[in-house]
Amino acid sequence: MREKLIALLKTLEEKSPPPAGCHHSITYNQYGSDADGWEDKLGLHVWIRPGFIKTFWLDEGDFEKTPEELVREVLQLAEQM
Repeated sequence: MREKLIALLKTLEEKSPPPAGCHHSITYNQYGSDADGWEDKLGLHVWIRPGFIKTFWLDEGDFEKTPEELVREVLQLAEQM
């Protein structure tokens, strides 16, 4: 898993380099609410433009994709923002 996450970040930084001193990152968080329950999630933080970083929540299906496929999908979504 470690190698896959590193490959994902390297691919993302290659295809969409953030400015100097900035990096895309992966973080853990609990997603949900007290009413609906909480789920452990990994979030991919992507630098979109100055002052705007977007978190893309990663699901199990995302880990079945190659880093290139996932980065392509994330960047397509980012272009719509």
